[in-house]
Amino acid sequence: MNAQVALALDLTGAIASAAFSFQTTETQRSFEVSYDPSCRAVWQTRSTMAKPSVSLPQLQETQCVDEKITTGGFCDVQFKVIASNQPGVFSLGGDLEFFCHCIESQDRVALYEYALLAAKAIWSNTSGFGSKNVKPIAVVQGEAQGGGFEAALSCCTLIAEHGACFGFPESLFGMFPGMGGAVLLETKVDTEVANRIVEGAGRYSAEFLTEIGVVDYLVPRGEGTGFAEAIMHEVMQSPNCANAQRMAARQDHLASIRFDSLLASIDRWTDQAVKLSARNQRSMKYIVEMQNRRAA
Repeated sequence: MNAQVALALDLTGAIASAAFSFQTTETQRSFEVSYDPSCRAVWQTRSTMAKPSVSLPQLQETQCVDEKITTGGFCDVQFKVIASNQPGVFSLGGDLEFFCHCIESQDRVALYEYALLAAKAIWSNTSGFGSKNVKPIAVVQGEAQGGGFEAALSCCTLIAEHGACFGFPESLFGMFPGMGGAVLLETKVDTEVANRIVEGAGRYSAEFLTEIGVVDYLVPRGEGTGFAEAIMHEVMQSPNCANAQRMAARQDHLASIRFDSLLASIDRWTDQAVKLSARNQRSMKYIVEMQNRRAA
């Protein structure tokens, strides 16, 4: 691993060791979903009042959107964009409150079903939605932690606004990013760098991750969605342009990820979760309290 990258990892990690109905129990949909025919894009945007972590209803909503793309329910789709209207939050990752409840009740089935939905969402992106060959794009503003970071990494284009931050906090409570975090990172950086990011529980700036090649495009605050629109229009008009080639190369890398490897990962993740110690569970609850205070 490059010595400068290793030093930067150490220093940075030290800083903070078309609408349709969904089946959901939340009071309102967590995402605003629309289709833009001008660039053949489905937009799935986190609503301002949505839970900042990835709840089970959010995964169910995502599955509905992805199935509609895969089955041709939208018009001719070339791109899917995941973004957020929630100030300062792209996604805080897994629903730790739900995890704690399942661990306390030893409900492995519920944990596995949650993880399976998350893995399917990752797989939809990495596979380009199968024969549809849809190119997923992430527009990140604010925090992209844990599963939110994995979701962004599963896209063939990762756009981040200045000030955005990323990380995998799972090691703080005895877990690991089970929905492909390490494998997804390894399609962009070498294994040692990926392991340092996954295991270190650091909080990494978009600026730093751009320097080491994790973030594809760094743009000023408030300009992420406009930049995504510009890239999509450019790729449509010039299929052989540099951005189109970069997108295609990234999609080829992601396509090497096998679904059975994701299944094996969530199996290990579930087994580890139900065995977490009382101390680890207290750490999870503390993080939940911090998230709730921030949301309030």
